[in-house]
Amino acid sequence: MKQTTDTKIDRMDLAFSRRLRIATVARALPHALHQWAFRPFRKTDIARHIRDQVTLTEYRNSLRHDITSSVLFSGYTDITSRKVSTECGLSVVLFNALIHSFDDALDSDQSRTEMPRFHDILEMPSVSEVWRAFATSLAATSHNNQVLEYVESTFREDFDHYCHLIKRAKHVGDFATVRDIIHYDSGTVLLMIYQIIRIFCGHPFSRQCADQFYRMGIAGKYCDDIADLREDFGANNPNLFLAIAQENTEELSVLQGRLGRRQEADCSWLSGNCPKTYEAYFTYATEHYNLIHSAKLRLAVDAHLLLILSRHRSVRNRLPH
Repeated sequence: MKQTTDTKIDRMDLAFSRRLRIATVARALPHALHQWAFRPFRKTDIARHIRDQVTLTEYRNSLRHDITSSVLFSGYTDITSRKVSTECGLSVVLFNALIHSFDDALDSDQSRTEMPRFHDILEMPSVSEVWRAFATSLAATSHNNQVLEYVESTFREDFDHYCHLIKRAKHVGDFATVRDIIHYDSGTVLLMIYQIIRIFCGHPFSRQCADQFYRMGIAGKYCDDIADLREDFGANNPNLFLAIAQENTEELSVLQGRLGRRQEADCSWLSGNCPKTYEAYFTYATEHYNLIHSAKLRLAVDAHLLLILSRHRSVRNRLPH
């Protein structure tokens, strides 16, 4: 991925040329090294207080969310010219862990004939411990109740419709439905992170920054779904690539046959066997990526993509031009 210019439109490159990989590592490395060496979000008084409250491996054994939060703070400051306090880092890290645990609990609950209630999920042990820790982390600010009320009300207001869309996507899987889903599970989640940062720090609302965080969430989802194609097919989870493939029955049949045999469908295979779907997919992805105007927020998408590709080493093909 390259920064937008006035004369050239970028293309999301899921294969990453060597030069782009090196450039992304170089830009992300200071964030990673700082979090690894100093763990600033984990060494506050409140972080030490809740250290043993969260058993979730996603939080205890990984600095991925710390590094991501550092990049997000850099983008936030880039757009708003306002600093983010170190104490806010723990809250954002725990919120990301909360989303992870919440999604896992919801996935395990989808076999029920009736849609689960929001508070049923929130009261599950794996979710409730992170929720309590998240609430505790907010004690560092006078706006703690405001943050909690915002997060809980957003979850509560969106949850039933989100569950309805997931149920519909499992039976229909059309692009319009899956696109609506990512509005909630990707765009809105990043918008919530923006609001958590803003409210925690007592900053005024910035429409520009809120929009950039939302766009970043959508672009990141396009990275996820191309990497999760085989897994989502096997679990009958909503997936953007599979949804777009429904518009071309011949390509959909070929793709379902390969995934049904549990074979990997990397970019090289997809471009050769599902060219229309492949081109349409990355046209959509590019449109969202190019709406992220902050280079520092784009780094969050680039670094996320690089992490995905480190787990999918067979991806080598460049995007079509």
